[in-house]
Amino acid sequence: MPTRNDWRWTFLEHYAQTRNVTEACHAAHVDPSTAYRHRRKFSNFRQRWADLEEESVDRLEAEARRRALSADDRASHTLLMFLLKAHRPHPYRDKSRALPPPEEEAKPPLPADLLARLSTDELNALESITRKLTGEA
Repeated sequence: MPTRNDWRWTFLEHYAQTRNVTEACHAAHVDPSTAYRHRRKFSNFRQRWADLEEESVDRLEAEARRRALSADDRASHTLLMFLLKAHRPHPYRDKSRALPPPEEEAKPPLPADLLARLSTDELNALESITRKLTGEA
């Protein structure tokens, strides 16, 4: 973890207050590219940065709950929802656009060597089934 004399300490302190990389870099007297490079290179720094981002989104959720239960401050609800959708898309996404959870990965297409084993009729049948399942039929 960075020491108090390290620019990363200053960066993390200001990032904790502002949640803004540019402002935190300005306070630490470093270019944002330096901060991002150190985030990639140093796991402790990366983890603390990620923890601060998570805390920030937790605060957004708490504020959203507070506003949902309050009749005041209706004008900023839309902006708050945009922030939540940006940082936690799965619970707050538009339900009409189905997105898989991030831990689910799409299955890769069938490898060419397997497809090469199928006859023309089997390939046509597979294509027809695929179109039917994806709604392209």
